[in-house]
Amino acid sequence: MFKKRIPPSPQGRQRQPIDRGNAVVFSYHANRAIRPPTSQRGGIPNAGAAEAAAKERRRKRLIKRGPMILLAAILLAALFINILLTPTPHLVMNNTGSKTRVFLRQADVYQQAANDIFASNALYRSKLTVDISAISARLLAQFPELEQAVVSLPLVGNQPTIYLRPRDAALLLTAATGKPLIVDSTGRALMDASEASRLDDLMLPVVQDQSGLHMNPGAVVLPSRSVAFIAEMTGQLKAKRLSVTDMALPRAASQLNVRISGTPYVIKFNLRGNARAEVGAFLAAKQHLEREGKIPSYIDVRVDNKVYYK
Repeated sequence: MFKKRIPPSPQGRQRQPIDRGNAVVFSYHANRAIRPPTSQRGGIPNAGAAEAAAKERRRKRLIKRGPMILLAAILLAALFINILLTPTPHLVMNNTGSKTRVFLRQADVYQQAANDIFASNALYRSKLTVDISAISARLLAQFPELEQAVVSLPLVGNQPTIYLRPRDAALLLTAATGKPLIVDSTGRALMDASEASRLDDLMLPVVQDQSGLHMNPGAVVLPSRSVAFIAEMTGQLKAKRLSVTDMALPRAASQLNVRISGTPYVIKFNLRGNARAEVGAFLAAKQHLEREGKIPSYIDVRVDNKVYYK
């Protein structure tokens, strides 16, 4: 009723009966345990294969990120190049259309000076280190005939721009010893007349200094009120078709001696007075003396509402 329990076969070599009809044959075989893979046994994988796999993963990541890295490198290079400055700035000459507000030198003179200033300092080769105020000050000091020298740096690009604006030339002031100087409307001596390239186009009035003024380019040699008086006086005489042939500043304070074409006498003006009123007084005296046939040696209109002649 109860069958005998057959114990499990031990691992290793076993003998099992094989029924071949009436004969019993025993067969021998070995049961070998199936060994798990190395990774399951806690073994160490092949080091070379792991390193190769890691390199392959890094290569794939690099290829994937390559365009972004290249773009970043290009942007950094472009940014570095953009902050550099060329030592040859572009000059913009602005004279505002005025006849007397012109550049008295050739443009290449200003260009060469600007090039020399930018090349004189390595800090001027970068937008981050350039001192535009110092460059402007050096140009104005070198060329007193300039009223403005504004340095502008480009947002994109490497060439700076300098905007130059000249002063308004008003007259020529000469001394007994010395070269004629060009004087602007503020009374500042701009430059030697011999250095100007377009002086003949201006047809400036010429004033002879006999008072011993200290005259150097860049210095104020006349009050601005005196310059304005001379401009107004010559304009009023020109409107009456009277041409001024000679003007002089004597040692007497605020006096201007004027000669006009066709007359032998001197007209004495007061530089502190009203030019229009003094010219009107002279014209009235001139008509009166011509009607009487008198030729004076001088006509003095320095006192308001009075005319003296001799």
